[in-house]
Amino acid sequence: MVKEGQNIPEDAFIPLEKIEILSFDSLEKAERFAETLKGSGYRPLILTEPSGDQHLHRVFILIDQGEQYVPAGFSSGQPVVAYEKAAPVQDQDKERNYEAAKKPSWDILGRQNRHVHGSLAVSGIYTDNVLNSRDDKKSDFSTVLSPALWVTIPNTNENIAPAVLMVRSPGGSLLSRQWPDSLFHYQASLYYRTDIPLTSSSGHLAYGTTPAQTLSGRLLIKGNRLSLLAEDLYQFSYHEQEAGTVIKPGEQNRYNANYFSVALSYETRRRFVLSGGYINFLTRYRSDLSDFRNRMDNGMFGVLTYKLSPRVSLLAEYRFFDISYEHSDVLESREHYFLGGISWDITAKSKGLFKAGYEVKDFDHSLGNYQDFSFELQLDHRFTPKTSVTASAYRKPNETDLSGMVFSLTNGFDVRLNHTITPRLTSTVGFLVENDDYKRMQGLTENADSTTYQESVALRYAFRRWIEGTVGYAYTRKDASLSELEYNSNTLFFSVRTSL
Repeated sequence: MVKEGQNIPEDAFIPLEKIEILSFDSLEKAERFAETLKGSGYRPLILTEPSGDQHLHRVFILIDQGEQYVPAGFSSGQPVVAYEKAAPVQDQDKERNYEAAKKPSWDILGRQNRHVHGSLAVSGIYTDNVLNSRDDKKSDFSTVLSPALWVTIPNTNENIAPAVLMVRSPGGSLLSRQWPDSLFHYQASLYYRTDIPLTSSSGHLAYGTTPAQTLSGRLLIKGNRLSLLAEDLYQFSYHEQEAGTVIKPGEQNRYNANYFSVALSYETRRRFVLSGGYINFLTRYRSDLSDFRNRMDNGMFGVLTYKLSPRVSLLAEYRFFDISYEHSDVLESREHYFLGGISWDITAKSKGLFKAGYEVKDFDHSLGNYQDFSFELQLDHRFTPKTSVTASAYRKPNETDLSGMVFSLTNGFDVRLNHTITPRLTSTVGFLVENDDYKRMQGLTENADSTTYQESVALRYAFRRWIEGTVGYAYTRKDASLSELEYNSNTLFFSVRTSL
């Protein structure tokens, strides 16, 4: 995105033609709209000029000289939305401006690029402790090839790659999934990726020899009041991860998992929003050593939201999970969450969700029940146009990954600081801490404890719009009351990714 204050020589725009889309009295609104245009494949430009006692921020798109702008993208009889009045019509410096009655409709978003996209990434990962062992440390350098293909209708350049499922969390998600932002009345996508191990200096101790595969689909339909969101995510032959690293490498502890959800949302005329849905999560381990963890989760949820303003809402939520195990009836349970919270989306600077409340975990057999406090925080805040932070914090029960334990109470905090050094170079610094208090079968008392720490740093460089490279380093340490769980490791990684 280009802004007038960047002092780019006027000669740089000679091959391009400016088409004004909208004007705003707020720079934050202009930047937010420009990011939307950029996500649809356009090259946005923001020009700021005095307008009385204030400033007017005009948003353009840049096209090559002589390029025909598709008139079908315009609505000849109705304005876009009730934004500020557009600037007067001008016809100078190869600049086009459309009157309010001829402004482009939202249909232009998504028409700039094709619907089918692809990418190809080559990654290299070095670790000095491939087995995550305290005493038996072995190093490894592996390379992985990751081709991906996805389809979006209407088109968007946003990253639709799904997050890795968290197999220990009921429902497959560590944090609440939120409704995606979309300017369209409908949005459909289909995504496929495979991660193919190529080479390994340790004989494929880290990633094995079987490619991991991901297939996901999503459908969003938005009406004036009623909206529908359906998602399905299938992961084949995955490794369980902890702090972003494989904790049980090789072939024996790989799993297949599927997540499916459908949700409805209804907006009333009195600032209330009613939403609810169904979740199904299925996991199957490929080895007999871990098949005691095979399970199916069925969940339901309902949320009542009250809009204090268009950007701030209060919410009350009830969430239920029925957790069934294939080979271990004693681990089966039902979870109830009673939560209240607040969500906000304040211009382009701050977006977040916080909710807290009471959680009850009832077991089917003689183990009784466990009750505790639960909370969740998701935050995305932009300090300056170049610096932003994303953070999450949580306290919730997770399913066990240790024999003899029934579940764990997990507390975690993850923060990432992102900074744009140059238009092509971006840095990320991260810190993560996660604590697990494992509960044993006798009396649901604490019997094991572990805490994982990780510090990481990464640099990403965009060589061109279609190719980028990333290098990074991560240090991970796990302290535990059981010595076989403890380890520390140093990881270096790089990747080169091309996209079409």
